[in-house]
This record gives sequence, C-alpha cells and structure tokens, in this order.
Amino acid sequence: MEKDYNSISSEEQGTYEVEFLDSHYSCSESSGETEMHIQSTISNSPTLISASNRDDEKRSTKKLPTAGDEYSSLDDLEPAGNSSEEKLFSFHADILEKKFKGQKSFEKRGTVEVTDDSVEGVLNRIWEYCAQFITKAVIFKDFDPKGHSTNLEAAWDNEDPSFESKDKFLIFQDKSGKRNIAPSDVTSNTLQGWLSKTITVVVYRYSDSVLTAHKYHAVESQLLRPAEKDRAGAESNVSLHKLKETLKVSHGNHLTSDDINWSCWANYISTQPTTMREELINQLPPKHLIALFRTVPIHSDTVLLRTKFDLRVAENENKAYTRIVGQLKQDCDNLRTLVAVMGRRILEMEQLLHDHCDMITAMRNTVTVEDNEYSQFLASKVTDCTDVDHE
Repeated sequence: MEKDYNSISSEEQGTYEVEFLDSHYSCSESSGETEMHIQSTISNSPTLISASNRDDEKRSTKKLPTAGDEYSSLDDLEPAGNSSEEKLFSFHADILEKKFKGQKSFEKRGTVEVTDDSVEGVLNRIWEYCAQFITKAVIFKDFDPKGHSTNLEAAWDNEDPSFESKDKFLIFQDKSGKRNIAPSDVTSNTLQGWLSKTITVVVYRYSDSVLTAHKYHAVESQLLRPAEKDRAGAESNVSLHKLKETLKVSHGNHLTSDDINWSCWANYISTQPTTMREELINQLPPKHLIALFRTVPIHSDTVLLRTKFDLRVAENENKAYTRIVGQLKQDCDNLRTLVAVMGRRILEMEQLLHDHCDMITAMRNTVTVEDNEYSQFLASKVTDCTDVDHE
C-alpha cells in the first residue's frame, strides 16, 4: 500500500515507512503521538509504504512532528543511526598485571568499558590503557637445546613496546568459554561473542618471555636493581649524588629548589626500573615533588623584580652585620679599658715587690754575729778529742 507523504493526517492510525534519499523512516501513530524508526535505504522520491509486516529489529526512535510543530523539510529529522553512542562491539575488560607468565597472583589495574565499531579500534583502545603498565620486553641468552637455562642472562629488547608487538604483552581470557586468545587472533566474530560480557585482559609487564619466577628473579637482579648498592642492597649514596647532579645539569637552567629536594627527586628515580631512568631524568619532577620546585625567571620585568627583592634581603643582612660589628667594637673598647687597668695594677704590684725586697736587704745587713764574754767562756771549754773511730 502506497500513499503520498502529504496525505497523512493526524487522525489516521497505522504504521508507515517513509523512504527519502539515503534514509527512510518507519512511523507509527498512537494516541496522537507519532514515533519514527530510521533505517538506511536509497530512493529517488519520498513515498509511504506500509510497514506492518516488517521484521523485528533494533531501531532508534525519534518523535515525529505533530500538527503543531513546524519543520521545513525531512532534513530537520536527524536519523538516530548517526548517533555516536551506538557501537558495533561493546564489552567490559578487567585489566590484570603479572610480573611473569606463571604468576598465580596478580595486581588488578582497573576495568575498562570498550566500545568501538572495528576490531582494530577495540584493540587500540585496550592497548592505550594497558601501555602504562608495560615496561619493556626482556630477552634471555645462553639456553641449551632443551630450553633450560644454563647460565641465565637477561637483557632488555632493543625495540620499545608498540601496538604491533601487543601479542608479547597482552592475552585475552574468556572465562565463560575457558579460552586464552592472543590479540592478533581476535576477530569480529570473537567480539560478537563478547557482547555485554566481562573479559579478562592479562598484561605481562616484561613480556611473555618471562615465564617463571626463576626468570623474573634474574630480571630483577640483573636489570631492575641498582648496579651500585650499599650493604643493605639499596642505591648507594655515590650513585644518588651522581643522579642528583645529572638532574641539576638537565633542569637547573629552568628549575630551582633546595638541595634536599633535588635529592628527593633523584631518590624517586632510583626506585624506578633502570629502563625508565633516562626518560624520567628528561621529564619534569613527579606530581608529589613538583610543588617544591620553582621556575627560573626569564622575563626582564620578573628578573628586575627578583633582583630588587634580593638586594633588599642583602641590605637586611648587612644591617644585621652592622649591629654585630658595633657590639664587637664596644667589647673591644671595654677590653682596652680593662687592659689599661690591669697594666696599672701590675705596675703597683712591681713597686710593692721592690719596696719589700729593699726592706729585707736592709734588715739582713743590720743583723750580725758578735762574740761576747760568755761565748768566749764556752769556746774555751771545748777541747779537741782524738778520733779513734777513723784510724
């Protein structure tokens, strides 16, 4: 059944389909309100076709204008099929991180709602989120033919992680289907089966080449821990000092702060994997330290203002020194007075000592030994005796 589009009245009941250029609208009226369903088709002129026998499909709905509304043409009706909210593939992804492939425990890194119209778009969306949890691929040397390590030696891969190498770092786990799927094996059929499901995405931080805990310990000891250690196994003070000086050379032209803050920055970098150090050295301080640093002024007005401020501080410092110098001068004058008093006291003591010496000399000269009659009598009574003991 076909009718002209202009022949539809607000009283008619039923369902019709409007074909116009690249879009056609299926419309149904109920209680004075008309709903429009949009599907893609091609036609040369607008006609009305009965849509009562159409198959049930997912359709976007939009109000058709009533008699009181004014629309200049069908172009005023935007087809809902152009809505960006509707995507062909949609599911939730639980992101789990593992240090090595055989690790039983894991660290959950969040849940991502993935929606896109293509397989490439879905994989890109997941890679962009998971890339922050990936360090770098590790390769191992010196293996025997059976695959067992004889002298396990770990080294970083020369290639940086990229979307093309996603199979090394990601694996999809469909728990309902009990399957592990590599990103390169994901197809549109796979994504159709994941609609409205929650899929687990396992991220291998150092790639899937790190299979066992033994290999991870080799990576940790050879690549992650600092080369220069103290007795406790931490980064040595010499290494931290070198790192601090490197940061000052790299950022000293545009950042300024106290020495302790540079040390905190160097200590933070030393706790990160060695592969990230070059990049972290070239970056700004981390968020928890950035507030401790100030930018070096470049604009002439700012430099002049800073110079005036520095001169004012220097003047205040000089005033403090002037006060101290005045106090020292007063102390020196007091010391000179004290020395003069002590000099006079010494002269008085010397004079007193000289007087006492003269008095003692005079007294010694006036006191002499003289013989009298009694002393002569005693002397006459003294006789010489023969020394019989020393013969």
